Amino acid sequence: MAPGCWMLDFSVYKPPAELKLNHKTGGENAKQWSMYVEENTQFQLKVVSKSGLDLDGTYLPPAIHPSIAAEPKTDMKTAMLEAEMVMGASVADVLEKTGIKPEQVDILITNCSIFCPTPSLASMLINKFKFRRDVEAYHLGGMGCSIGVVAVGLVRDMLK
Repeated sequence: MAPGCWMLDFSVYKPPAELKLNHKTGGENAKQWSMYVEENTQFQLKVVSKSGLDLDGTYLPPAIHPSIAAEPKTDMKTAMLEAEMVMGASVADVLEKTGIKPEQVDILITNCSIFCPTPSLASMLINKFKFRRDVEAYHLGGMGCSIGVVAVGLVRDMLK
């Protein structure tokens, strides 16, 4: 029997309560944005209603949250802050649950379907958690939703 590879634990990011979207209040606040167009809002509501998103349990990042942002921010710096908030919290949670120290990690693979910054998301996590300088780090991005499957394949291949 070939040796196995096991997942020790995982983490799902849970945003803070203040990022929960109140659709009624959020919709009213969004009308104040300079880019607001009623037809776009109706389309977005239609998409949300058919997407399976919970109208009472959806969260938005501060940069595009109509109850927080005076105007939506879609620049690279803001996107990187969001990535650090989500990925950083998830990595911290997994390290804590497993008792693994950052210096014990040999391979770090990050993936994001669209966002592909420079420096990479893997670099951001290496710096944040002080992973070893020789950690094998890979960031897969910009390939759409299928990148998750590619990332799992890369993990499998790297662990062989």
